[in-house]
Amino acid sequence: LRLHAKTIGACVPFWAKGAATLLCIGAETITLGEHAELGPLDVQVYEEKQDGRGEYHSALDPLKELEQLESLSLGALASAMRFIAANYGMSSDDSLRHAMAFVEVTTGSLIARLDPEMIGRYGRELAVATEYGERLLSTWSRWPPKKINEVVDQLVYGYPSHEYIIDHDELGTMGFDVARFPEDQQAAVSALLPAVEEVEGSF
Repeated sequence: LRLHAKTIGACVPFWAKGAATLLCIGAETITLGEHAELGPLDVQVYEEKQDGRGEYHSALDPLKELEQLESLSLGALASAMRFIAANYGMSSDDSLRHAMAFVEVTTGSLIARLDPEMIGRYGRELAVATEYGERLLSTWSRWPPKKINEVVDQLVYGYPSHEYIIDHDELGTMGFDVARFPEDQQAAVSALLPAVEEVEGSF
């Protein structure tokens, strides 16, 4: 697109998720329908099952699961240390040693079930999304590198799911130039919905 246009405007009548969000942030302006939404730069990775069929999964899923397990483990460690010290009068070092053994038994097995190869592969896919996002914002925005990094990090890692709604106000808060379709165009925009639903229903 940049080879053929000096400026680019993105128009989103209804929704733009994943790769479509990437296209939008590469545009100088984003025009949204009344209830339009963008989504996170959440990479979808295709996983094939044993029966030959497959489905797409969010690359964030195993990373978010790891974050939750880390938080759970740290919370369990702190609670176990306090309990042991209060009830058995042990020193901090002894309490920590016993608390670590407790956490290893309770949450260590859950962490061990995570596939490190999958986490690494999904992490690389998210790094690709980050690189693309930073490059696109660098082409048109006058934002400093720090702001670009913060915005892209939010779009890639800052939301809990692929379905999360990033609306007009949130995009504006991030610093994007966002607008609504003019009133005289809203009817035409709304009329697109049946055609979009028909296409989606054919898949």
